[in-house]
Amino acid sequence: MRLENEITLYQFAQGVRPIADLQDRFRQLDSGKQRKRFVHFYCRVREYEFEEADIEQALADCGLDTSDALYEYLNLHQLATGSTNVVCIPYTANPPGGSLDKAYTVLLHLYKTGYYRRFVFEKTDPADWTYQDLSDHAFVRELLTSHQALVEKIYANPSFRSEFASLAKLWYAEHLLAEEADHWEQEPPETQTNFDFVTYDELVTEKALATNKSWDAIGLLVNSVAKGLSVQYGLDLDKARNVMFAVIDKHAQETYHTELFE
Repeated sequence: MRLENEITLYQFAQGVRPIADLQDRFRQLDSGKQRKRFVHFYCRVREYEFEEADIEQALADCGLDTSDALYEYLNLHQLATGSTNVVCIPYTANPPGGSLDKAYTVLLHLYKTGYYRRFVFEKTDPADWTYQDLSDHAFVRELLTSHQALVEKIYANPSFRSEFASLAKLWYAEHLLAEEADHWEQEPPETQTNFDFVTYDELVTEKALATNKSWDAIGLLVNSVAKGLSVQYGLDLDKARNVMFAVIDKHAQETYHTELFE
């Protein structure tokens, strides 16, 4: 997630921004990007612990209750019981009602509850900007300025340039495959009348194997670059990763004229 979007999210959780700001941004995304944003955010919400009352209040804020189909769709019973070992992401991109908008809104209310509960205890830690007072415009401006300066510095560093170029290329290839998959999902299925048996080799297609290999390569290179940035620039791994993704995105925009991350 881009730093600007992260700040907006934390500002909402601190009560600085209205929920409508995040809802409007979500509605402006196409269906594929909405699904990606939703899945990513769902995993973030699962990082917090909730009580039954938190779940009920989040639903009530959306005019719902535990009898609504969204309760099951979002696996909210797991959140209430504290089952965080296995994250059961909603299995379909088509929630009850046909839109992710209300499901996303429920998650926003839950996130605000979970975040703010931790914020009360963590806000005295000056090392973690995510729990600082984000109503302070000067602080936010400095945060964005220093982040962008570091992105530009690393982007211009020849020591990492080939690695970032490779990551941008690999990620862009996966981006194209994802768009192709979204297109397949939107096309109505053809009625099939003839069925042929296939071999195992045909079932495990070259494309599937190539995709797995690409993600393996991306994962290895991401970890390597993040550790390298952490050492060279004295960053903790989380910040190194955030800056790294911003630099990858900059390479993608320069080379492929597309944004890979939101």
